[in-house]
Amino acid sequence: MSCNSQKIRFLRQQIPSFECVPGCHDCCGPVTTSTEEMSRLPRKTATEQEAAMDELNCVHLGPNGCTVYEERPLICRLFGTTPTLPCPNGRR
Repeated sequence: MSCNSQKIRFLRQQIPSFECVPGCHDCCGPVTTSTEEMSRLPRKTATEQEAAMDELNCVHLGPNGCTVYEERPLICRLFGTTPTLPCPNGRR
């Protein structure tokens, strides 16, 4: 396991979890993330990426929510846990 992978694992463990509102995907917009985290996710085609951006969605948002939930990037995990990334539904 790389040093970066160990750091990411450590950081993931520090982020508190909470119950989301069922069906809400407000945190699933287009985000930037590290190369290390992106390498864990399935590659999407340019067409899939463009379609997601047209809707201002994440390319990994599927009909039933996040398709990469267990490997979602740190920025996605932080949504709703910090004052600068508040949940619009008041969850935290």
